[in-house]
Formats: sequence, C-alpha cells, structure tokens
Amino acid sequence: MTDRATPHAPTALIALLVLALAACTTLPPGADYPREASQALQDPGQTKLGKLAAGWSAHHGGQSGFRLLPGGTDSFSLRAEMADAAERTIDAQYFILHGDDTGRLFISRLLAA
Repeated sequence: MTDRATPHAPTALIALLVLALAACTTLPPGADYPREASQALQDPGQTKLGKLAAGWSAHHGGQSGFRLLPGGTDSFSLRAEMADAAERTIDAQYFILHGDDTGRLFISRLLAA
C-alpha cells in the first residue's frame, strides 16, 4: 500500500498560507490615531507624590516594585486618591474604560485634577 496525497494538497496549503499572510497586512482599527510623544516629568521629586516615591525608593535601595490590589474597589480608590493628589501631570493609560458609573467617576476625577 502506498501513501498518496491528494493532488490538490500543495495548492490548498499555498492558498492557506497566502490567506494567512494577507490577514496580517492590515492594521487594527485605531492604529492610525495621531499620537503625541510623551516626556518624563522634569524634577518629579518636587511634588508630594514624587517625594513619597523617592522615599520608598531610597528605603528599598533604589529598586522599583509593585503592590497587588485585591479588588476593584481598592484599585479604584487608589487611582482616585492619586488623581486628587496630582500636582503637575497625570499619566493614565487604560485598555478599556466604560461609560458606566465607575468610568464616569474616574473621568470626572481626572478632569478635576
């Protein structure tokens, strides 16, 4: 018994490969949105939050770190407090922000800051 591939297998494989490559040639929606270059804040240690962060960094030998927040309420409260404490700039990046109560409240805190 001999193994014979169907005569159309190479053609189907090439067609599938071309289709896969063609799908990768377009950018997702919004990819052409104009962007402005961001810059680091000059002298961040002159703000209250900058001084607080500098103290934490010095206490830990200049290493960075993070803290896991156990729930959405804690996470939102921290972000709202940080927006309220902002003195010079806010760098807020979010993948999804809905127009629900939490989203509107967060946006209002950012705008008030």
